[in-house]
Amino acid sequence: MKTSVLLVLALSFASAMTAPLSAQDLTITNAHIVVGNGTVIERGSIVVRGGKIVSVAAGAPSSKSGQTIDAKGMSAMPGFIDAHKHVNTGPDEKAQMQRLLEAGYTTVLSGGGPADGNITLRDHIEQGLINGPRIIPSGSLRLANHTPESAREEVRKMAALGIKYTGEIALTPVPGPTEKELETLRAVLDEAKKVGILVQVHDDGSGELGHPAARAHPEQGLGQQGRRGEDRGFGYESADDDRLRRARVRRIRERR
Repeated sequence: MKTSVLLVLALSFASAMTAPLSAQDLTITNAHIVVGNGTVIERGSIVVRGGKIVSVAAGAPSSKSGQTIDAKGMSAMPGFIDAHKHVNTGPDEKAQMQRLLEAGYTTVLSGGGPADGNITLRDHIEQGLINGPRIIPSGSLRLANHTPESAREEVRKMAALGIKYTGEIALTPVPGPTEKELETLRAVLDEAKKVGILVQVHDDGSGELGHPAARAHPEQGLGQQGRRGEDRGFGYESADDDRLRRARVRRIRERR
């Protein structure tokens, strides 16, 4: 487990987090520790060695590592993971990333933006140039700017950069996506499955089972392609034709 999953709720600890994760050695003592499974250690210690948590235990540590910080009863807990946040490199990145850390976020999945900017931001943090949460980069893909073939090529370019997620893909909400949009989205889903990229799609509010993205690829749904985002992302385990039909009937009745 990397130290990026650890949040210590005290700004005085910030100076201890400036070293690159791979080189970080740190011992925190006398902390109120909330473990990820809900267990609470009233007075405990955390030992980080080489950028990894090697010990979380009650009382004093059996051996220390690097700088020692007395938490004086303050709380330590697993950091928050934001599964959909629009971040990118830029002049305000240092302040933005610091705010995320201070709010408790230690991992962020980018919701979109240029892939190279996402990668640059990730690298700035990993190289220790700025403080920030662990960034999982994504790559923007706008259906309106692509044919099915060019969209496939864009997905392959993301894979070559090591990107594992698309940014959120928008669909026309009213009166609904065009057949061209859905055809291009089908191509994105198909190519993404081949190269191991997960696809994020913006929910247009039409209802989970009848979402246009599910209609674009009903035989596979988005169980392995989508992930539920911060507020309006989505994911499916399955989306067969009968379930979609029932969802459409339900929405028609609700509109009457």
